[in-house]
Amino acid sequence: MQDREFYEAVKELALSDAFEELLNRLEAKHTSDWKNSVPIANDKREHHWHMVSAINELREEIRNIIQGEKISNYNRRLHSKLT
Repeated sequence: MQDREFYEAVKELALSDAFEELLNRLEAKHTSDWKNSVPIANDKREHHWHMVSAINELREEIRNIIQGEKISNYNRRLHSKLT
């Protein structure tokens, strides 16, 4: 997959209400399971905590990809005006 195709696919995914809803539901499920697990069930609690962290990391990576492409587009436009 080319960089441009990748960016467009990520952008489409990021703008999808269904994808955001999916992430919200997963985060809510794992947060609830994490908070409702018994303190001595360390493995379960840790699993849910890592899942919430992974969901947040996915959101952040999508934002970084979108933001990086916006910066690249701006730099290309600026460069074309200067040349």
